[in-house]
Amino acid sequence: MSKRVGTCLRCGHCCRAVFLSFGMGDNPTESEQAAAKDFLRWAEAHKGVTVKWVDETTAEVGYDSPCEFLEYDDHHRSVCKNYENRPEICRRYPEVENPNCPGFRFVD
Repeated sequence: MSKRVGTCLRCGHCCRAVFLSFGMGDNPTESEQAAAKDFLRWAEAHKGVTVKWVDETTAEVGYDSPCEFLEYDDHHRSVCKNYENRPEICRRYPEVENPNCPGFRFVD
């Protein structure tokens, strides 16, 4: 298991956009594949949404939608207005390697 190392640089990259992995599961039927691909085509047609295919059955869906609690201080460092009450996913971020995060990396 990889170990997360590094420190938060307070750049705010993690709070400016959301990236979700969208998978069709093992052995999807043709109709399931067609429905998933149609959904992804629909999502991609919306402003601020990007779709990047990882392989035949998995895509990353990105939403360019900054968190409403993201602020910047006078030194252009990110500040969370909801830090004490932030969701668990924010507390654990990042759990895996993320090219949008310059502060953390993972080592074996």
